[in-house]
Amino acid sequence: MPESQPDTAAVTAFIDRWERSGAAERANHQLFISELCDLIGVPHPDPAN
Repeated sequence: MPESQPDTAAVTAFIDRWERSGAAERANHQLFISELCDLIGVPHPDPAN
């Protein structure tokens, strides 16, 4: 668990942004994961070997 929690405004903005993405989950999954990692303060996943 990250040391500090994201602020409410950042969480709301993240949710609003991704609610509008509609049914494009497969097209947007990499960007979503990257932004989610940034939001919760964890490192991005490592590439597969």
